[in-house]
Amino acid sequence: MTLTDVSMAGFKFTYPSSKFDLSINISESSQAVNIMWEYSTDVFKHETVERFAQYFTEIMLAVLENPDIPLDRITGRFGNRDMMPQDYTYKKLSAAQMQEIVDTYQPVDIFPLVPMQEGMFVYSLYDDGSAPYFQQADMRVTSPETIETDKMRESLEQLHRVHPMLRTRFLQMEDGRLVQVVKDEPGDSVFHYEDISHIQNNDNKEEYIEQFKETLQNQSFDLANDPLLKLAVHRLDEHTCHLTWSYHNIIMDRGAAVRLIGSYLDAIKGRAAVASDVTCKDYLRWLDRKNPKAARFYWGNYLDGYTEPCSVPILDSLNAGPGGTVAYKHQELSFQLGVEETAALSQLIETADISLDAV
Repeated sequence: MTLTDVSMAGFKFTYPSSKFDLSINISESSQAVNIMWEYSTDVFKHETVERFAQYFTEIMLAVLENPDIPLDRITGRFGNRDMMPQDYTYKKLSAAQMQEIVDTYQPVDIFPLVPMQEGMFVYSLYDDGSAPYFQQADMRVTSPETIETDKMRESLEQLHRVHPMLRTRFLQMEDGRLVQVVKDEPGDSVFHYEDISHIQNNDNKEEYIEQFKETLQNQSFDLANDPLLKLAVHRLDEHTCHLTWSYHNIIMDRGAAVRLIGSYLDAIKGRAAVASDVTCKDYLRWLDRKNPKAARFYWGNYLDGYTEPCSVPILDSLNAGPGGTVAYKHQELSFQLGVEETAALSQLIETADISLDAV
């Protein structure tokens, strides 16, 4: 068939809606490779897709330079860090969720919550104050030389740089997933300093500090936005300071707090703070090796037959005496471990790096 006076030209189709959340169309010509990103504006912003295109291009150029390079060795630009989505520990978030976290927190890592943290987080949804998980620890620091305020503040910032838990925030995504996000910068540490040496009476100083602590206890932690450790320093005199540590149990227990305070005192003395040998990622790997089905089976059998919560027995107010009041009679039971048992227990605590409460 012969056609005369016929010319052909390309025609660009436009679609009123996207078939998929995100798709890539690649076509090849004699001079170039054309890549088109099609996306749903209900899911992605234009700026986000532009970043995806940049990451894609960098990965492709790295593979062209070295075809044998593993994908996890390719360094791209994710957010403001040299990070790619696969670099984060938790990989079950959607691209949109990941980008939202990166834009807000500039994280160095993202983790799931461990079971105990999940319980604390859920409790915080029902109790804004999270009072049972608000903890405080007090100590006095005395030095023959005046401890400079800047030194105390810098030591706290050093702890934030070394210990990721102090830079961690806890989030619930729209689909219900719970994640903990480790921020990059330690610049949001909470350090309160106040000189109360002008208060003459020591009892008045103690009362002032107790009122300050009570004020802190009435302030709830915002797990998604607040630093979850606060340090307040009250100078009592030239050589003595009172330190109040306020923290949420979701980032550490009492044993970890004791070690952290020790690390802080070392930093004040000029010794570098040292990171823990065991990281959150190590613990999650250990937890992944456990069998949750076996645990549920064990506890299911153990609690089989119980139909209501079991609680500590309480006094029966219906059988109260005259006046309708009841009272508990205080009793104590104390005992001591022997020298050998105490030494063995101390060795266990040191070897396992746990607190006495955990034992």
